[in-house]
Amino acid sequence: MGASGTVELSVTGDGDGERTPAYTLTLSDRQAKIEERGAERPDARISGDRSAWIDAFSPDRDRARLSVSGDAELAHQALDGLMCAANEVGAQRALA
Repeated sequence: MGASGTVELSVTGDGDGERTPAYTLTLSDRQAKIEERGAERPDARISGDRSAWIDAFSPDRDRARLSVSGDAELAHQALDGLMCAANEVGAQRALA
């Protein structure tokens, strides 16, 4: 059985009034839906600046600079799922 819940993903601005993108990832029974909007009542929140997100999705998968609040287990499962999805897309592109 997969993780279930809502996780808000946000990229904190680098200053200078930069817009802060937020995404809502809704997980339910092996399905995931992502929307470009903040979550009203997320079970977990993950945030970090642009370079923290790049580090998290780099080959080293360094998540140390991402901030997690709420259901940490759900947040980490969401990140793991996003990593798997990114790896699958990369593999498919390499084979094409």
